Parts: sequence; structure tokens; C-alpha cells
Amino acid sequence: MNKKQLIVASIGWMVLFVSGLYTVFVGLINIFKWWGLVGVVIALILAPLTGAIFPFIYWIKESLFPTFYFVVWGFGILAIILIGYSKGFNE
Repeated sequence: MNKKQLIVASIGWMVLFVSGLYTVFVGLINIFKWWGLVGVVIALILAPLTGAIFPFIYWIKESLFPTFYFVVWGFGILAIILIGYSKGFNE
């Protein structure tokens, strides 16, 4: 891996890590606020499902579209693309 690939991949992994932590913590904090500790335990057991439907639960529960949550989620997706792009520099 050359220096350019390493820099691009490092930036991608950092953005992915931060966006992932943000989405997990925001989800767990709001679920704890709404349903308490039992809701958090259930959310952790059903983690992939919870992560995918949480924005819609938030939208219904708070009557507010979670725009910033989707923006951060989008940054995570762009980070994955960036990581994949960094591996293609040799080709």
C-alpha cells in the first residue's frame, strides 16, 4: 500500500468509525429515553434491525425527521466508498 492509499484509507476508516459510533450512541440514548433499560437490551440483541429502523422509529416517536442522523449515515456510506477507492489505486 503506497502513501496515497494509506492516507485515503485512514481518512475513510476514521470517518466510518466516528459515524458508526454516533449512530449507535444516538440510537441507544433515544431508545433508553423512550423505553428504558429493557428497550436498550432488546435493541442490542436486535442490533442490525434496530440500526436500520431506528430513524423511522425516531421520526414516528418525535414527529421530527432525523436529518442529521441521515447525513451522518451518508458520511459512513461515503467512507466505505472511499476505503474501496483507496484499494483501487494500484489498478
